[in-house]
Amino acid sequence: MLSFSSTLKTLITTISLSGIVAGGGYSAVNLLGRERGIDYASFDMDDTSKKVNQKITFAEYITRDHVSNGKINGICKEWRNGKVVRLEQLECEKKIKDKWNDSSEKQPEVWFRADEKNIFEALKEHFSSSKNFEEGQPIREEWKEGGLTCKKKTEPSNEGKIEVNCSFEETKPFVSN
Repeated sequence: MLSFSSTLKTLITTISLSGIVAGGGYSAVNLLGRERGIDYASFDMDDTSKKVNQKITFAEYITRDHVSNGKINGICKEWRNGKVVRLEQLECEKKIKDKWNDSSEKQPEVWFRADEKNIFEALKEHFSSSKNFEEGQPIREEWKEGGLTCKKKTEPSNEGKIEVNCSFEETKPFVSN
């Protein structure tokens, strides 16, 4: 027979665990719900280095993490020979500064860069649950992905690389009658 003390401990443990599970579920819903935010922890999990896609020889992406004291703190990763590698923070900060001239307003939420052969696979890998990247479909000039609007950009000065910028959709102010 269980004592009152052990029953109480079991009850407290159950309540605590259910709170943790509910809290974890919130971050997944955060992007899908009405709030304007991305759970960047999903881009920064240690097991991303275990992801392998041999079709990607080189691609890079940067996620906009947050701005602190006027400085953009992002997460920079690259696919190298099929594996995801996280760049050191100082190297990442330099890359962000060089690309967007230290302007947080110009930096998209997620940025990708690769040649034509690798960009499709990199986007498909990153947005793994998306129907936008099925085999044989070309990458459109603009498309929506969750709450983001993504735009493809190809410039001759970009060494034959394609860039994709994904930013939150502009929201129109609510006007009541």
